[in-house]
Amino acid sequence: MVGVSADSRAAAPDGTEGSDGQSTLAADGERIDTAEFVAGVPTLSRAVTATAALVAAAALTPVPIAAAAGFLGAVVVVVAVQRAARRLLDAGVAALVAGGLAAGALGAGPEPLLVAVGATLVAYDAGETGISIGEQLGRRARSRRLVAARAATSVGLTAVPTAVAYGAFRLSTGAPSTAAVTLLVVGVLLVAVALR
Repeated sequence: MVGVSADSRAAAPDGTEGSDGQSTLAADGERIDTAEFVAGVPTLSRAVTATAALVAAAALTPVPIAAAAGFLGAVVVVVAVQRAARRLLDAGVAALVAGGLAAGALGAGPEPLLVAVGATLVAYDAGETGISIGEQLGRRARSRRLVAARAATSVGLTAVPTAVAYGAFRLSTGAPSTAAVTLLVVGVLLVAVALR
């Protein structure tokens, strides 16, 4: 009869294999390495943040100066979530917002501005959430549901005030003016931040 060696692994009732803490079985049977904590933003958070930032920058293309600020901001946001750097994220979002304000001041229509502002807010929220998850749980954490739920909430909280503001804007003025569009962008930003 063969004896059991000290380093053999037997599944524990809680799904952890062996006593060395090197791996664990998830509910779906997938093996997860828990040997060391790896800080960093989860992949889905990085993807959502980067996509939203690029959408925001692309919406600013009708005004070249605003587009330049927007694409610079988007690049900084992407680098920020790769490095899990909050200050870089703030700087990138500030550049995106500055691009939106410049576009409004230089005569862009309300539609691209609202898309840019809404996408910027989603990028900021997704980036902040991803950095927090990375700090607390690590890059390898199973966080897809959390990230997806947070992104859906962020999109909803941004889309509702944006739609209301746009509808009120169209009903009250009929034709956009530079000052009105810029105020509209600032107003949507403030409402969305307040709702968060």
